[in-house]
Parts: sequence; C-alpha cells; structure tokens
Amino acid sequence: MNRGEEFENTFAPACKNRRLTAGEIVAGMRFGAFKYDLLPPNVRKAVDEEVKRQCKESEHISYAEESKWRVELLKAARDLEQRESGEEDSSMMDAEPDASAKAVLGKREKLGTSGIRSQ
Repeated sequence: MNRGEEFENTFAPACKNRRLTAGEIVAGMRFGAFKYDLLPPNVRKAVDEEVKRQCKESEHISYAEESKWRVELLKAARDLEQRESGEEDSSMMDAEPDASAKAVLGKREKLGTSGIRSQ
C-alpha cells in the first residue's frame, strides 16, 4: 500500500470528502466519524497497516509507569524546596540538591518522553 494512497469515500455518506487517505480514516475513527465494520476490505487492510505503522512510531509508556515518574519528580521537588528553606534535618544536606530530580529527568530523557502524556 502506498502511504499517500487515497480511497473513494463509499463508506461514510455524512463525510463531505470524496477521497480519504488511511491516516485520515484512522483519525476519523478515533473521533467516531468512521466505523471499522463499514469500511470496504481494501480500506480495512490499509487502515490496519496505518495503525501498525503509527504504533511503531510512537513508544507507548503505561499510565502507571508515568504516574510513578511524576510522583518521584514531585517528591524531588518537595525535597529540594525543603532543603532550600532549611526545613530538613542536616543529615540530608550532604546529598547533591538536585540529585533525585536529575535522576527522574534522566529516565525521561533516556526514553525520549516529555512531561506531557501523549494520548
């Protein structure tokens, strides 16, 4: 299948586009504009290939894993704030102020993720 191949719109009469690419159909399916069951077999095959391609491109991080990182980052920020304000006991003052925050951010950079969760 050619990635830019367009398909005649015979499956969604409410859509005003006469021709659609597989990427556009996948995007429309996410919003409920197109129903997979109503797609012609050749369009289904192209949509399946497009979904596989999109899944390979984006590395998925589970919500639970991301939540753990956010908690670690918040704890590191809280600890840093306490150290700067002098609220923490002196035993923790030996550690580098940003060590835990750098560790959390380093994990994100290694995986190439940002602070915003992708949908």
